[in-house]
Amino acid sequence: MGNLCVPVYFDFASSICFIAHTVMERMKPDLAQLEIELKWLPVDLTRFSSWKRGARSKGVGSENVRRVSRDLTVLGDDSWLLELQEQTERCVEAEVTGVPTFMLDGWPIGGIQTDDTMRDLLGRFAAKMQA
Repeated sequence: MGNLCVPVYFDFASSICFIAHTVMERMKPDLAQLEIELKWLPVDLTRFSSWKRGARSKGVGSENVRRVSRDLTVLGDDSWLLELQEQTERCVEAEVTGVPTFMLDGWPIGGIQTDDTMRDLLGRFAAKMQA
């Protein structure tokens, strides 16, 4: 049996998502032992929550991201923006209400916890799925 894939919805601009990513990177050896692979899925938090980005980005946010990504040749063409919009819609359909959200076999688990708690949570999930 291959690794279990755990989708994780996150927002690039969320500081808590940065923390979650840092914690989970630190836990890579534990995840490997549990045979779990995280699939980080970017979403636009402002599209499905009451959280709003600063007024400065209103109306020009997407265009500014496109311009900067082209200028720095980070993301290539604009196809990533359509993918982001589609991923955000899937996130809404999965009833995600915040980020980061770890999707454990269809169950949204929001937030990030200590290494020990995440190890225990993901260990129980892996044992159940691999049984």
